[in-house]
Amino acid sequence: MAGRARTTALLSADHAAPNPSTVAGPITGRARMSYRRAAEIFTTVTRPLDPAGRGWTLHQLGQAGRAGAGTGQELR
Repeated sequence: MAGRARTTALLSADHAAPNPSTVAGPITGRARMSYRRAAEIFTTVTRPLDPAGRGWTLHQLGQAGRAGAGTGQELR
């Protein structure tokens, strides 16, 4: 996200409905994705990569990033 003035990290592929009550990103106009939905997608996508077969959580991703980005540590 470096170099971007403003951004929404988690965006859906769909554009926001033309409803003013819909929460949309101010720059892209795309609907924001809920944390819950992002967590579901992340866990599903990482399931084949997880030796235990459960998939990883966004919490584990954050911990791995804080533990030492670029050090080669695995998600556990």
